[in-house]
Amino acid sequence: MDDEAARKAERVKALLAGYYGAGDAQPAGAAAAGAPAAGAGGAAAAGGQAPGAPRRPVAAAAPAIATLDSATFDANQHMAQMLKTSGLERLMVEHRNTAREIKNLDTDMQQLVTENYNKFITATDTVRVMKAEIDQAIPELAKLTTIMSACVRGARVCGSRSRATARASGQRAWPGSAS
Repeated sequence: MDDEAARKAERVKALLAGYYGAGDAQPAGAAAAGAPAAGAGGAAAAGGQAPGAPRRPVAAAAPAIATLDSATFDANQHMAQMLKTSGLERLMVEHRNTAREIKNLDTDMQQLVTENYNKFITATDTVRVMKAEIDQAIPELAKLTTIMSACVRGARVCGSRSRATARASGQRAWPGSAS
């Protein structure tokens, strides 16, 4: 289960890196399997060969597959190259792998959109609650300002009276005060 979670986390990282322009992003399945790039995981390994058979070099297809995620990738050129250099079995494997990867990418992107949408809704709700609390606090703060102003005026009056009484009696109003 931890392996599956780690692969999924790696895949999400790769998707985000690919979406935000890291350029070298690979889906987790391809990165974990050591495949060259997206779409190549099973096709490059299978290559239309029986398991255990010596691998045939795929020199012509490797550069096109390696640049599948690049901005300069040409799908028509890639298809023409695949049709020239690959047998029917390999083309079918490539088709199944590509279809599976497209489905996985669609699912992952839907999940990312849903998660981000949920985060957006949560943030919106939080802002709405904060606004309501601040709107409630404004009248309270206005009352507090009025009360504090009255306290300051009362303290000034008390201080003035205390100084006047002290002057009249010839004493200081409190230690450290100027007469």
